Amino acid sequence: MAKGRGRPRSFLARLAGNTLIGLLGNSIQRVLTFIVTMVLTRGLGEESFGVYSYVTAYIFLFGFAADLGIERVVTREVARRPSDAGVLLGSALTVKLVLSLLATAAAIATAFALGLEGTTLTCVIVAAIGLPMSIEHVFRGFFQSRYQAGYTFLTTMPATLWFLAAAVAVVVWRLPLYWLFALGLVSAPFMVVGLFWVARFRMHLTFQVRGTTMVHLLRDAAELGGFMALFLLSMRLDQILLFHLRGDADLALYAAGVRLGEALGIIPEAAVVTLFPLLASSEHRAPERFRETYRLGFKYLSATGVFMALALTVMRHDVVRILYGAEFAAAATPTALLGWNTCFAYLGVIHMSLFVAQSRQRALLGVSAIALSSAVALDLLLIPTWGASGAALAALLANVVGFACWVALRPTRPYMLTALAESWRAALAAAMVAAVVWALALSTTAAMVALLLLYPPLLWGLGGATWGDVHLVRRLFREEIPSNPPAA
Repeated sequence: MAKGRGRPRSFLARLAGNTLIGLLGNSIQRVLTFIVTMVLTRGLGEESFGVYSYVTAYIFLFGFAADLGIERVVTREVARRPSDAGVLLGSALTVKLVLSLLATAAAIATAFALGLEGTTLTCVIVAAIGLPMSIEHVFRGFFQSRYQAGYTFLTTMPATLWFLAAAVAVVVWRLPLYWLFALGLVSAPFMVVGLFWVARFRMHLTFQVRGTTMVHLLRDAAELGGFMALFLLSMRLDQILLFHLRGDADLALYAAGVRLGEALGIIPEAAVVTLFPLLASSEHRAPERFRETYRLGFKYLSATGVFMALALTVMRHDVVRILYGAEFAAAATPTALLGWNTCFAYLGVIHMSLFVAQSRQRALLGVSAIALSSAVALDLLLIPTWGASGAALAALLANVVGFACWVALRPTRPYMLTALAESWRAALAAAMVAAVVWALALSTTAAMVALLLLYPPLLWGLGGATWGDVHLVRRLFREEIPSNPPAA
């Protein structure tokens, strides 16, 4: 059991602390990244910022090829077999290094093949050199499996702050753009040393490499990486289609709603830091804890997602005006539709983590392909007539198709039926609040007050939140499961 300041720290306290740290760390990272964007947009000018945006997108593609889904695979395997952590981490780092070296060579070769030159080519080369040192994803998977997400942020946050300082220096002193990527490289070795120091000397982990483990990790990471590639493509392809079918004005309206939806993803992202390793470790060793973890996850994340969606619907005009200005008024409807899309995102955090924990990468790949195909077909059908609102509706309907696929598959059907059983109360509470707002024709402010005052008690009255859940969590998570329980 973990200890803190001389006395035992309960497993439940570790889980709560890990989730809180995940939320806080992700929030700070996003804020710092946004500040970097503000500094560069205001200081570089359109041409140089365009080069920067191109290089970061270009390197992201090759970086993704080097990462695949190795973070999730490491988290799952270490949570299942904590005694093999040294072999798993050492093998994963070797796989990551080999893939990164190949990605570096491919990125530079492709840059020459594309005829890139001048500052753009120099920036690509410098950024590509840093790929082999981007090993934080492997360590993040390990730290998540130990419910110690704080170590990830402790070792990577200085690099984020350094990059912000580098951006300010490049803008203030008007340095060539490649200096930004070069200065970013300076912090990489220190981050790598910090990660190894924490794992080796703080956690006493001995790194080992095993060929069979490497092959296993690479196979699972490749399958999971295919799913993640389709997922990322589904988040961007609709914007490309919207641009070509309706132009940049409609894309701007749609992107405004997309960015807001991504910002609201901080909550489920923080939850998955704890939920995923918990599901992976308890499926076979503690079946009751496993069942109650995903059931309660469905229950409370759906309640949160529905509240967010209803709030965005009620306040869509004011939210858009406050965040983006009066010229984005037409983004209100797409924003509201994408708000309801967040409900699927919140539920998706649970069932995607659940299926990865069960090694259902191929099913994830197949369902993602169907959902993406449906999204493209719906985009082509709805965008020409409805523009940004059509793209938002297409995204929502594509998620419905994906959810239906999971219900149709026999192995995953019980979990999705549980999701529906735990979500209907939140949906009914939201419908009742919406009915009151509509019947009384409430103003935006009054409608939001009604939502805040009515939704929680209605949810409680319908059984969407109970004290029994609190007692259940305390009982199930009071003590940690032994890593290697004795045979029955």
